[in-house]
Amino acid sequence: MGDQDCGEECLKMGFPAGILTDQKVFHPLIASSLSLAPYLGDEVRITGSLHNGAILVKQAEVRRNDRWEAIRLQSKM
Repeated sequence: MGDQDCGEECLKMGFPAGILTDQKVFHPLIASSLSLAPYLGDEVRITGSLHNGAILVKQAEVRRNDRWEAIRLQSKM
């Protein structure tokens, strides 16, 4: 299994997702990993609030064909 497939499977099992900024800073994301799994490795834009290095995600978008498209964030509840 390649890195991308392995990462997607981990997110689908509920392991936390994270984002690596352009400045090479890693932030864990507080959001449904299942919602983010299909976008592993894609350029995403996250809006939220920073809490001790983790980002509480309010909105997530993915870049597709030079446009930002909303990612539907699902709740586990």
